[in-house]
Amino acid sequence: MLKRNLVKFVFLVNSYLKRSGIGRSALVRYLRKGVYRLLMRIVAPDDVYLTRSNDIQMYVYTNTVSFHDYVLQSYEPYTTELFKQAVKPRAVVVDIGAQFGYFSLIAAKLAGSQGRVYSFEPSASNFKLLKDNIRLNNIDNITPFQKAVGESSSVVTLFIYQGSDSHGMYPRPDTPVKERVEIECVALDQFLPHETTDIVKIDIEGHEPYALAGMKHLISRNKHLILFTELVPGFLRQAGVECQTYLDQIEALGFQIRLIDEDRRRLVPVERSLVEKQDAFWHANLYCVKDN
Repeated sequence: MLKRNLVKFVFLVNSYLKRSGIGRSALVRYLRKGVYRLLMRIVAPDDVYLTRSNDIQMYVYTNTVSFHDYVLQSYEPYTTELFKQAVKPRAVVVDIGAQFGYFSLIAAKLAGSQGRVYSFEPSASNFKLLKDNIRLNNIDNITPFQKAVGESSSVVTLFIYQGSDSHGMYPRPDTPVKERVEIECVALDQFLPHETTDIVKIDIEGHEPYALAGMKHLISRNKHLILFTELVPGFLRQAGVECQTYLDQIEALGFQIRLIDEDRRRLVPVERSLVEKQDAFWHANLYCVKDN
């Protein structure tokens, strides 16, 4: 608790300095960075920090953008609430873009010993923490795969970004690329040919349409399947897909789509004007249920 409060205090001071304008001077920026580096060496000497988010113990990296999301606030609280409501005992859940395992761990606990979770995370560094977090929570019903998910079985290039844990298959503007790695990509209709799935969650930086194209049969096998998927128009365009085309694809698979409004904690219709008026890299999650 002391470490967490110390981290929160430093972040609050840092935020105040940014807002007030005091932090714009070269000296203050230098001191801020120095204090932050010292703090991280104290609380997380290996650049890995143990936190608790939504009653889940997790290791997270301190040098990435998600550190703030997991440590200093509730991570996607309304999406998490909807996800927890969706996962029933004995459920089968597929988590595509599992990152450190936040949603996988929640699903595993709610589904119970007779449920199953398949977690896909292509980044080696994220996959390491995913496995560490599975062991930390003594979970035995998650099967992790260090693989990408797409339309067909292939080998794809994964862009590993500097100072990020959200890596992807398409280069981003103004984001430094640390390295490019080759990774196996699978289509779930071939990789899980007989699995009946209850929940699918996808967050793969614009590659979502291709993952869906490779799991049509998996989706059709359960008329009550619930889909959670990220929506970032800018990422989709980098993947060669327009936002509306992706929404049409989801509807063609038999889903009703609602946008998850995190701020107002409600589900709202996805209107073209709502999406188009936003910045290209505006982020939202979609809640999709079968239109039976």
